[in-house]
Amino acid sequence: MTHFATRHPITIGVVLILASIVLFRLSFTNTFLNSSEVFLWSIIVSILLFIGGFLTIVGWWRNHISMLTTRHNVNWRNR
Repeated sequence: MTHFATRHPITIGVVLILASIVLFRLSFTNTFLNSSEVFLWSIIVSILLFIGGFLTIVGWWRNHISMLTTRHNVNWRNR
């Protein structure tokens, strides 16, 4: 699993976000997850899964997508 997570972080981020949405939705409709204490824990876990997925995608974005800021002067006329 660690090898897959390091090679495909976007997939892991999307899966975490989807799992959080499914868990959040099930906490309102499922009879086991609808009890008061389990409902609260499922909401907390759902929020943590969403934050984890979001941070995974943001971390990948920052490491792989250029921010389009250069630290040197670009002279377009002499290209």
